[in-house]
Amino acid sequence: MGENDLQTQADRSAQNCIIASLAKQFPQLKIVGEEGEQDLSDVPAEWIVTSANPEAAKVTCPDKFKNVAMEDLTVWVDPLDGTKEYTQGLLDHVTVLIGIAVGKESVAGVIHQPYWNYKSTDPNPTIGRTFYGLIGAGVFGLNPVSPPAGQRIVTTTRSHGTGLVQQALEVLKPSQVLKVGGAGHKVM
Repeated sequence: MGENDLQTQADRSAQNCIIASLAKQFPQLKIVGEEGEQDLSDVPAEWIVTSANPEAAKVTCPDKFKNVAMEDLTVWVDPLDGTKEYTQGLLDHVTVLIGIAVGKESVAGVIHQPYWNYKSTDPNPTIGRTFYGLIGAGVFGLNPVSPPAGQRIVTTTRSHGTGLVQQALEVLKPSQVLKVGGAGHKVM
């Protein structure tokens, strides 16, 4: 692996936790992890999640997905998006990305920010937040905020800038450019 192709023990541990949890709840589910196939036999039992998120469980599944067979589902896992930022201590840039496909169609996704609010000085802070969406059902956990009137704010890469990125910025003429790491963090 090269300098820009980092994989840490945190990547592998997070992937093992996610895949072991999904496999425990849905044994027939196809799961593809970014870090490749891993040995799940050593995943500690306390890492395996066996319960559903109560808020997510309230989402009404659209009719077109109600009878989808398990063999038609694939879950894609990027356990630590923003690995470079993670290794640099920029924890607010780190996200966990999960995509769900029915056949060849992407239909749902999850973005989890495990370190959101980690710098809070509140004595009992909420650490981490999760957003998720399903086509036909909506997006949940995210409260969109419009930019200030008359402002054009663009979010772009902090570490993979190219001439093409710069050209796009020149065409867009943003009022402000936010350079952040991790694809999931750019969404927020």
